[in-house]
Amino acid sequence: MRDFAFTLPIPEERVQELRDLLAEVRRPERISGLARRARHAGYHRERMFVQTGKEGSFLLVYLELDEDTDPLEFQKRLMSYQDEWTAWWDPRYTSFFHGDLAPRAELLFAWDDE
Repeated sequence: MRDFAFTLPIPEERVQELRDLLAEVRRPERISGLARRARHAGYHRERMFVQTGKEGSFLLVYLELDEDTDPLEFQKRLMSYQDEWTAWWDPRYTSFFHGDLAPRAELLFAWDDE
C-alpha cells in the first residue's frame, strides 16, 4: 500500500462551509464523480479531516494509492484530470486555499508493520 497525505490551512470563518462542501461530496449523485477521478489518478481510498485549534484550522487529506501508482505520476494525473465533476469540485475546493490545488507534503516518518 502506498499512502499520500497532506494538510492545507482553512480560513477560520470558512470551516463550516468546508464541512458543508464535504457533506455534499458524499451525496450519491456526487460520489460517482469522485470515484471516476480516483480511478484515473490511481487511488482507492480517501479520508478528509478538519482539525481546529489555537494554531488555526487545517484540512488533513489521506489517500491510499493503488499498488502500481507512482506518487509523482499520481500528482500529475490528479492535477490534469478534468470532467463535469472536477468542473463542479475544483473551484469550490480551491476557493478555500486561494486557488491552489497542488498538495504539498514532506514525508518525515513512515512505518509499516508488515
